[in-house]
Amino acid sequence: MDSPTPSSGPSFEIAPFRANDFMGKFKPPAFNDPARFTRRIRDNLLYYQTNYFAIWLIACILSGILKPDRMMKGVFSAYLFTVIYLLVASKLPIITNFKERYAAASMAVLILCIGLVFYFFDVYLLLWGILTPLVMILSHATFRARNLTNKITKHLESLGFGTTPMGKVLTLLGIDIK
Repeated sequence: MDSPTPSSGPSFEIAPFRANDFMGKFKPPAFNDPARFTRRIRDNLLYYQTNYFAIWLIACILSGILKPDRMMKGVFSAYLFTVIYLLVASKLPIITNFKERYAAASMAVLILCIGLVFYFFDVYLLLWGILTPLVMILSHATFRARNLTNKITKHLESLGFGTTPMGKVLTLLGIDIK
């Protein structure tokens, strides 16, 4: 087997599932030291990323299994909301002309459409299915004390030995993982 080398191109590797120490030592973070606090969350997100993705997937599947019709309505309404937003933000001449001529009417139509989306469809179930695992993941990443393996893995990730999915997500969010 080849020895790992720093990535020169777009390499991508899946982190191992860490069931042994996932529920290990928990302690309150140092809220008075923001740098240390954010480093703990970032490092735990990188170290336990496969566990977190599994939690997210299981929660989404459970939400879909328990109330599939309502979940599909929520997905449809989120899609409808996105379409309405894109239409309002559109630079098409007919839409721009309507917004300029009838500013109050276009605002009323937008508010009415958004209200109908949230009134008739189950966006709340969709948000519950997405936000509940997110809160669980961030709570675990906040209160899980780092161990030696976690620290070593963080340094390997920062050196470029295999970029992981969570590393890419954090980089896209503008969080420096080095």
